[in-house]
Amino acid sequence: MAWLFEFSPPEAATKGEVQDLIEPFREELTACILRGYADWFSFMAEEGRRRTKSCSMSMCVNNLIEERVKEVLGDKEGIVPCQRDSFFKLYVRDKIILRFKKLTDDYLVMPPRTDQGRDWFCNQPIDGIPNNLTRVTAGWRIMPHHQEIIDVAITFQLSTKTLGWQFSILKEADIRKVYLEYSDDVQELFPIPLKLKPGAEKRKSV
Repeated sequence: MAWLFEFSPPEAATKGEVQDLIEPFREELTACILRGYADWFSFMAEEGRRRTKSCSMSMCVNNLIEERVKEVLGDKEGIVPCQRDSFFKLYVRDKIILRFKKLTDDYLVMPPRTDQGRDWFCNQPIDGIPNNLTRVTAGWRIMPHHQEIIDVAITFQLSTKTLGWQFSILKEADIRKVYLEYSDDVQELFPIPLKLKPGAEKRKSV
């Protein structure tokens, strides 16, 4: 019942402050999430995707996203990847801790199944985690009953059931750039709404 007693950490960063912290690497962060989701379609055959349960698929996509993030952002100044305490996260400028999750239509993370997960999203103290840093999520939303990504957003939860705020970091240019990185076969399955004209339009640099 911890969600009944919502509170933010005493020094929680504001939405505007988090936007300023994310902006220097917004494009790279967004691309990592789009690539991780596209990798799922590239690496997993259609039959395998069809047989995979939604929760397992989300875990696989998160793992693919995390690998992309390590490759692209691991050496970036002010960002520290961390795998301790059994989950992956990014420390950013000693101000925020960023995790990666699939989001619901309400921009919430699915209710965690573990005490640690519930404590995390309720902003309760967790051993080994600085409680003065603001915990935010870089999340991806898909269209209900479909496989298309419709948004990538940064969110801050007050509890497992209550959203503090969110803002989108997805731009059409991000989608187009990542789309063109993949082969024609993967583009046919690309899980992001994007219509490109054939010929020169498709080859146009972004």
